[in-house]
Amino acid sequence: MPTDVQIFAEGSFLGMIKFEAEVFTIVSHYELNKKAPPGIFDEFVIKVLPDAKKDSSYWSKNQLIKNTREENSAYKKIEVQNEKDARSLSIGITSLNYGKKFSSSPLSYYIFNRVEGNALSFNINYREALNRRNGKAIVRYGFSDKKMKYELGYSMRVFNDRRMTLSGSLFRTIKPIAFDDLTPLQEIYNSFKALIDKRDNLDYYYSSGYELGINYRFIPQLFSRLEFKQAKQTTAYKNTNFSFRKKDVEFSENPAINNAFQRTLGIRFTINPNKFRAIDWGDGDISRFRITNFPLLRLGFTYSGKDAFNSTYEYRRFYGSFGGQNFINSYMKIRYEIGGEIMTGQVPYQSLGYFNSRSGTIDLDNIFLATVYNEFRGDRIFYLNFQNNFGKMLWGGVPVLKNFNLIGFFNAGRNHISEENYELAAFKGFKISEGIYMEAGFGISRILDIFRIDFAWRLNNPYKDNKRFL
Repeated sequence: MPTDVQIFAEGSFLGMIKFEAEVFTIVSHYELNKKAPPGIFDEFVIKVLPDAKKDSSYWSKNQLIKNTREENSAYKKIEVQNEKDARSLSIGITSLNYGKKFSSSPLSYYIFNRVEGNALSFNINYREALNRRNGKAIVRYGFSDKKMKYELGYSMRVFNDRRMTLSGSLFRTIKPIAFDDLTPLQEIYNSFKALIDKRDNLDYYYSSGYELGINYRFIPQLFSRLEFKQAKQTTAYKNTNFSFRKKDVEFSENPAINNAFQRTLGIRFTINPNKFRAIDWGDGDISRFRITNFPLLRLGFTYSGKDAFNSTYEYRRFYGSFGGQNFINSYMKIRYEIGGEIMTGQVPYQSLGYFNSRSGTIDLDNIFLATVYNEFRGDRIFYLNFQNNFGKMLWGGVPVLKNFNLIGFFNAGRNHISEENYELAAFKGFKISEGIYMEAGFGISRILDIFRIDFAWRLNNPYKDNKRFL
C-alpha cells in the first residue's frame, strides 16, 4: 500500500526574489498495527508538563474577544475575594469553615441518647487540597454518664499519585453497635427521636484504644488495606429517662456486650476490573476516573488472637462481597450486592455479623428495609441486595409526580450461629432466620430532590404478631 506525499512551498528573499518549491515522494516501506512506544497511548488523557507555567502573555495578544473594563474589574474582585476567603470565617447551618482547610460541624455539638443523656461535643477537621493531609479532633462529654470522650485522627498521602495513604487514630468514645461512625445527620435525627418520641434507635458500648492503617493501590484495578486495632470494650448502661414527651414511658435498656480487650489484625482487597483514565497535573499529582462500569469484588480477613495478641477472645473472620450498578436504559438502572462472612472461634456479641438493616436513623447504603436494627446476627451471614430504578415509568406525564422516581427492590439473607457463640453472647435478643429470609417492596425517591420513602414487606419470617409490614 504505497502512499504519495507531496509538499509545496513558496516564499521570497528580501522582498525581491521569489521562489517556489515542490517535493514529491512515495512511502512504500511501513508497518501496520505496530505497537507504539511507551507513553504515547496510555491511561493519561491530559498531561501537564512539569515546567509548565501560567503565562497570560499569549492570550493577551491572541484573545479573540477582549475583556471589557467591567469584566477585568470583576475578575480582580473575584481574585481578592478568594484571597480573603482563605483567611475568613464562614458560618452555615451544616458547617463552620475557617479558610479552606479548617471546618467544624455544628450539627454534632449537641447529642442526646439514653446512655449519655444530654451531651456536648466539639469537633474540628483539617483537610488539605486533594486530601494530601487530613486530621480531626473530637471532644465530647455526657452529663448523665459523666464521662469525657475524645477522638484524634490523622491521615496522609505518601506519594503524589495517591497510591499509598497512612492513617492513625486514638480514641476513648461511645460507639453504636454495628456502626463505625455516625454522620451528623444520623446523630441529630436519633437525638430528636429520643427527645420527642422517647425512642433511642441505637445500642451502645464504650471503646478506648487506637487504630493504625495503610491503604495501598498496586494498580488502578487492585486496592488493599492493612490495619491493626487495639480496643478495650465495655458495656454501657442506660442513665436517663428524660424526654419532652411520654414521661411515663421508659427507654429500653441498653444491651450488654462481652467486655473484652481486643487486638485485631486485618487485611482487605478490592478488585476493580474497570478501565481508568487519568490526568497528570504536572506537579506530581495524578487524578484517575473510571470509564467502564463492571462490578467490584471485595475480600477481607480479620484475626484476633489470644496468644499472638493477648486478646480476650480468639477468632477469625473471612468476608467478601460482589456488586455494582449498571445503567441499561431509562427504566433499568440496577444496583446489586451479594456477600457474606464466616467467623470461627470465640466471637463476642459486639463482633458478630449482622444484616445491614434499617437503623431507625438515616440510612444511605443498600440495606434490608423490613428488618429492624440488630435483629439478625450470627457468626455466618449471607445476603443479597437488589434494586432497580424504574425512573418515571408509571407517571412520566403526570404533573408533580413526574419529578419522582420509582424504585423496586428485593433482599434475601441467611444467618447462623454456633452453639458455643450463642452461649457466649452477653445479649441474646437477636434472631436466627427460618430458612432464607426474604423481603420485597418499592420506594419513591427524589421527594424534594433528596428524600426517599420505602414500603417493604416480609415474604417470610414475620416480625411480631405475624406482622410482615413495617
